[in-house]
Amino acid sequence: MAEQAPVKKPTTKVIDTWKTKKWYKILSPQLLGAQQIGETIAVEDSQLIGRTINISLGAVINDMKKQSTNAIFEITKVNAGVAETQIKKLEIVPSSIRRMVRKGKERIDLSLVCATKDNVIIRIKPFVATRGKVGGSVLTKMTNLLDAVLRVEASKTNYENLIADIIHGKLQKTAKQRLNKLYPVKTSEIRSVEKTMFAGKLPPIPVLPEIVEKQIEETEEDKISKKTRTKHEDNIGITEIKSDEVEEEKVKKSKKAEA
Repeated sequence: MAEQAPVKKPTTKVIDTWKTKKWYKILSPQLLGAQQIGETIAVEDSQLIGRTINISLGAVINDMKKQSTNAIFEITKVNAGVAETQIKKLEIVPSSIRRMVRKGKERIDLSLVCATKDNVIIRIKPFVATRGKVGGSVLTKMTNLLDAVLRVEASKTNYENLIADIIHGKLQKTAKQRLNKLYPVKTSEIRSVEKTMFAGKLPPIPVLPEIVEKQIEETEEDKISKKTRTKHEDNIGITEIKSDEVEEEKVKKSKKAEA
């Protein structure tokens, strides 16, 4: 009986998927100069949409003061091998926040969800440190005012401009100026801001008065600073008076010599 020839199994061709992938440059948003902040790899452009990259904000804008702020960039568009991004989140590292807190001061931490003018839902977490100890009722007023200020400011501008205001400290300065009407503020920061999802109904936008309240009291630091500044200004005034007297004396001597 003749032996049957062994049946050959069909061979499968192994495809190296790595060779099918392409490298893409990742650019920062236009508000940060649209410069390259990294590279990534993918088979198709569509695979990059939604992908994120985490990098120090200070490294992107070349500002040492922002080294403690992390930025998460989300890829939103791909064109000709270039991935364009938008800032999804900004966050100050916790260790940097802890260094801002001093003994004998009060701190305010909030976490609120609000919407920008272009209907982007964000979660924003501010941080405020006062110059001294604050009573309970004043602290409550400051917390409520901070919440209202951030909601109003967010509703007045679009998402990209709001991020720019936070990066350049404009929003923090606005909040500080408002809170100083209630009690002197040492530090005003945005710990974190990010895009988020929110299924519930957002509270109505509050109306802020032009003048909130008269400042309640001065801290000891403010009193010492004011005394030092006044003394310095007095010394400058005395110096200027003496200088004027010397000039007058020189003029008199000059006239006598001419005579």
